Amino acid sequence: HSLARLRLSQSRLREVSLEPFLDTLVMLQTEIRHIELAHNGFNHFALADIGRRLKEMAELRSLDISENGGVTNCKDQCLKMDTEGFQQAFSWLPGLKKVKTLRIGCLGLCSVGGVAVADYLKQMPQLEVLDISNNHIGPLAAKALADALAVMPNLTTLDVSGNNLGEKGLELLNLDRLPGLKRLRAGTNVLADQLDLDGFSKQLATLTQLEEFVFDHNFVSNRRFPALAQAIGNLKDLQVLRLHQVGVNGNVGELLRDMLGKLPNLVELRLGGNALDGRGLEALHILKAPLLAELGMEDWNIVAAGPEEMSRWLSHILPTFPKLKVLHLEGNGLIGTDIWSLSGSLRSLVQLKELSIGRNFVNCNGVAALGEALNGLNNLTHLSIADTCLDSSFFENLQHLPKLQHLDLKNTYWHHEGIQGPVERFFTRWGRLRSLDISFVSTRAHSMPHLVLRTIRSYPLLNTLAMTNMTPAYDKPNFKNFRDAVVPRPFPSLVLLQVGISEEDLAAAQLALPGVRIA
Repeated sequence: HSLARLRLSQSRLREVSLEPFLDTLVMLQTEIRHIELAHNGFNHFALADIGRRLKEMAELRSLDISENGGVTNCKDQCLKMDTEGFQQAFSWLPGLKKVKTLRIGCLGLCSVGGVAVADYLKQMPQLEVLDISNNHIGPLAAKALADALAVMPNLTTLDVSGNNLGEKGLELLNLDRLPGLKRLRAGTNVLADQLDLDGFSKQLATLTQLEEFVFDHNFVSNRRFPALAQAIGNLKDLQVLRLHQVGVNGNVGELLRDMLGKLPNLVELRLGGNALDGRGLEALHILKAPLLAELGMEDWNIVAAGPEEMSRWLSHILPTFPKLKVLHLEGNGLIGTDIWSLSGSLRSLVQLKELSIGRNFVNCNGVAALGEALNGLNNLTHLSIADTCLDSSFFENLQHLPKLQHLDLKNTYWHHEGIQGPVERFFTRWGRLRSLDISFVSTRAHSMPHLVLRTIRSYPLLNTLAMTNMTPAYDKPNFKNFRDAVVPRPFPSLVLLQVGISEEDLAAAQLALPGVRIA
């Protein structure tokens, strides 16, 4: 009777009749306030049946039904339903009189469904959080959504990411009518450099209470960045800024420097995927954000600044963020000497929990330096060093990370002489890993992959394992190799396995590991 929160996301409920269960909750007059039913494969007819039960729950405050509706691909799937079909599927929404948080992302609405749902949202003025992301509603439904947003005076969080709104659609939302907005996520909406972003940028500048702005994967380009940068610089309370892959380069360095200089409260800054080179480093040097905890500067092409300049900038920048917990440096062309220069700066980040430094030209000499830098990072839980060479000292140093739980070693080269002993010692002693990626690992020792698998199969917490195309022993893996590695103690907590076995062996592998999703 006192049940307040129910989470059944990703629970494989598509083939289960959920209505009797919900009828029981209604009959018991539970005080349930939060329900999550995301990612269960319900089609729109099932959602309609569920919705009719949900509106009878008088105390319901929060509902998440994202990634349902028969959608299997959130990126580009539209359901072939007419207006009447969408109206029937969602006619129950206005009945959720007390719901303040509504998440209806990735339901395949597109333009027709977007307009139909927006009409129902107009009758929900109490909403404070609305997530309608990844529905590809497009600019045609933007006006209908704007009319719904106009009647929500208490809205603090809006997620319209992945809707292909375009420049015009973003402007049609009239965000300046939402002065109390604190979190705005609008990624993956502008896919080409066509119209200006001036209208949207002017509206953005009025959201002076905004604390989070996500605009990832929009093609802003150098041409349109000035208006956007000026608007962002006006958001003095901003704590989270994500501009990952927005199509700008080092030519916007001066604008970026001016913008970052006005944002002292940043806690998270993601600028990865933009070729900002050394001019990006200069801009980052201006940032005075003592509370910064997450920094993404992957794929900046900072090697273009030259090795000495790059090392000098990074060595000065990183220590100015003593509270940094997440750092992305992958894909920057760092070489061994750069890692040696950086090692001292990395050691100063004693609060660091996640470090991604893969996809660089790090040779085994550089990895030795990285291994030494890792020694002092006692809080590190996530480490990604994909696409590089690993030597014995690296595995020896891994043993000095007491909290390491997630390790990404995909596409690494274990060719160094004498590496087998340290590898075996590390994996034998490190039973606390929760996820491990050893896909595409290359080693001269045929027994190495088998040795690793034999060791980790009894890890009590391991829930995600990727081991596709391990060479040479698994160049052409078959179920016998796989079975011999996991039997008789087959991964007690495993949830997801990525493995390069053949189609013929897939069914047998699934029988050997019931409850594990095999990709």
